[in-house]
Amino acid sequence: MEFVKFAKKCFEFRGGKVNFIGHPQAMKTLLTLLASALFAVSTSHAEIVFGNLGANGSGALSDSGSDFGPSASTLKILAQGFTTGTDPDFLTIQSVSIGAFYDNFATASRTLSIYSNTGGNPGTVVATSGATTVGAKGLYTFSFSSLNLSASTSYWVVPQFSDDWFWYVNAAEEQPVGLNSSGYSYLGTKRSNNDITGSWSNTIQPYSLTITAGSSAPIPEPGTWAAAALLVGGAAFARWRKRKVA
Repeated sequence: MEFVKFAKKCFEFRGGKVNFIGHPQAMKTLLTLLASALFAVSTSHAEIVFGNLGANGSGALSDSGSDFGPSASTLKILAQGFTTGTDPDFLTIQSVSIGAFYDNFATASRTLSIYSNTGGNPGTVVATSGATTVGAKGLYTFSFSSLNLSASTSYWVVPQFSDDWFWYVNAAEEQPVGLNSSGYSYLGTKRSNNDITGSWSNTIQPYSLTITAGSSAPIPEPGTWAAAALLVGGAAFARWRKRKVA
């Protein structure tokens, strides 16, 4: 890191003491680089908290498509439900991934929404993802911005209403479960032949799903903390020595 390399050039250890050997202007440069390092370097704390594609989200998709597309034009909406856990570190949704298909030779922009739970069915929209381009069969990720859910609360994943794309089943044909000690649990899978306010019925189709949650907080690297301590300590020592000489 630039800050660490620069700091090493400005200090030396001699006789058990820390000596600042850089030009006075170098201290300003060090402080600028330190501020940048402490606030710009971050480590993601995202975890896969729920799904049926494995703890790392790399599970395979089935060869079976859903009944969400041209082959079932009367079916307009599918929804998969989950209940959050109590750990606050797992309540900020970053993305939802599903196995989907639009066309082998064309693409379309699609979104996915998180709905509240009303009487065991999808209620109202809580948040809608950014648009994702969907084409051939594959795993597609829909990202959310600042979506904070409530603890121990049920929600529904609902892909954009359309009759021209498919939601694929996972290869193991297993229902989604809570992952990585998130405390999430499976609520159910629903389908409606009308609209979001229409009549919902249960289905056992294990549609592919991965939910990633967590937070991205600035966490400086260990080398940055060490160099910062050296800078602060060296600056304090230099100031103390200056006063002593005066």
